[in-house]
Amino acid sequence: MSGTSAKAVEPAPVIWGYGYITVDSIWADLATDMSGTWVAVGTKDKLATSKNDGVNWSIPTLPSAVSAATFTSITHADSMWVAADLTGNILTSPDGLVWTLAFTSATSTAWTGAA
Repeated sequence: MSGTSAKAVEPAPVIWGYGYITVDSIWADLATDMSGTWVAVGTKDKLATSKNDGVNWSIPTLPSAVSAATFTSITHADSMWVAADLTGNILTSPDGLVWTLAFTSATSTAWTGAA
């Protein structure tokens, strides 16, 4: 029986860049669609979107019906972004830049997560 040994192959290193979101907010959650788009959510009606893996960020305009929102959660599934806030609003977006108010709770349901 001849001895054959396998050589361990090290994975390629991941090189991380960085960018700053220069907006007054406390950021609560962050999600990616795995193709370079990232969305962060936070207080003071703020969502931030990056289309280049977090290097540059933009602040999209939200629907006028959303005021005093404290966003708690963001997720991406089935080609749609979903953001939830503490006042009962759920917003959706196909691209992370244009947002639509998809649901608002009549009883101010505090959404604390989206999956």
